[in-house]
Amino acid sequence: MKKIVCWMVLIISLMSCSKQTESMNSITINDLYPIAVGKSFIYRMDSTISINFGAALATHSYQAKDSIESSFIDASGRNSFRIFRYTRDTFATEPWVYAATYY
Repeated sequence: MKKIVCWMVLIISLMSCSKQTESMNSITINDLYPIAVGKSFIYRMDSTISINFGAALATHSYQAKDSIESSFIDASGRNSFRIFRYTRDTFATEPWVYAATYY
């Protein structure tokens, strides 16, 4: 009886194995440049912070979306862009929340 169970476990474990191929979608320079009003970029970000006065480290992960809202000429005469940053959890279960504006 033990031999039958061992053979069944071996056969089931061999049949459950399958080859999986995973592909990585990377961005190109053409996806980032030229910068234009209306473009958005989504990033996954990780922050490592110390807790308990440095006794341990914790990692916080989230998604950030930078949306180019408008362009303007800055004080030095250069073309600049106003960017709105939004954040949400990494599982994308919550809506985007405004976090900051920068240029």
